[in-house]
Amino acid sequence: MKGPMKLIDISSGLMECRVCGARHNASIQSGLERADGVTRYRKGSYQCSNEHCPCNQREWNERKQRYAKPNWRKLVQAAAA
Repeated sequence: MKGPMKLIDISSGLMECRVCGARHNASIQSGLERADGVTRYRKGSYQCSNEHCPCNQREWNERKQRYAKPNWRKLVQAAAA
């Protein structure tokens, strides 16, 4: 798993957020653009498009001294409970 989004329909590229349930279509990177010729989804497709989703809220990390995204796997477990 690359991010909080899970692929629902392979043919249309429909993805759903595991945290908030928002859906969007993934943008496809054609095989012509890649060196190996394989068609895949772009990197940004695995991030939730909902700006109010908890998985997109960055928090200040004192230990690392930078903004960090929360662990979306923990958010999914908390939402399920």
